[in-house]
Amino acid sequence: MARASGGRWIIATSMTGPGAPVGRLYLIDARTHAFAPLSPDVSHPAEHMFSDCPGPPDLTRFAPHGLGLRTQSGGGVLYVVNHGGREAIEVFRLTSRREGPRLRWIGCALLPDHGSGNGVAPLPHGGFVATKFEDAGDPKAFAKMAAGEVTGAVYEWAPRRGWRKLPMSDLSGANGVEVSRRGRYVLVNAWAEGKVVRFRLGRAEAPKAVNAGFLPDNLRAAPGGQV
Repeated sequence: MARASGGRWIIATSMTGPGAPVGRLYLIDARTHAFAPLSPDVSHPAEHMFSDCPGPPDLTRFAPHGLGLRTQSGGGVLYVVNHGGREAIEVFRLTSRREGPRLRWIGCALLPDHGSGNGVAPLPHGGFVATKFEDAGDPKAFAKMAAGEVTGAVYEWAPRRGWRKLPMSDLSGANGVEVSRRGRYVLVNAWAEGKVVRFRLGRAEAPKAVNAGFLPDNLRAAPGGQV
């Protein structure tokens, strides 16, 4: 889930499952607790920043997973991990409205290294970071995680440059991800390892990790910015 500016509206993802072959985005009203499907406008071509994107997602195959929101005046930009039809980060322009936000698709970034994504978080400079949980379609992925084997990593996407893998970010079950307020640090849940790992962006220094004592999944900053 991601909370839009103002706090009233919450955007949530619902992937796929038994009886639900197609995933959806949902809009939740935090005041009334009412919710409804949120259908994005996918009728426009990708913006120039996403010139490598092959086109809009197929909403009949959509399978949204993790998401992250960059709030801006009048709305923001929503980043969504999509497994439906392709493994990609789908990017939407969010426009604030009294009756609830509206979304318009503006581009995508196909995940590298045969990755099946999990979490995504925006960076201050216009890019974002995303986690590769496992190789897409790997039937032995969870067995590998149970054995503590590396199944994924952490990647940064930047305009014009595209993807790069963060140094020393090979993890078992890389999951939820969050960025510190100034963009210096990336925190990632290594789900299968039971750890939270911190990376320093832009510096070649070893990451630091703490044992969570459980299998950490989602990760979100507190309202005051603490992660």
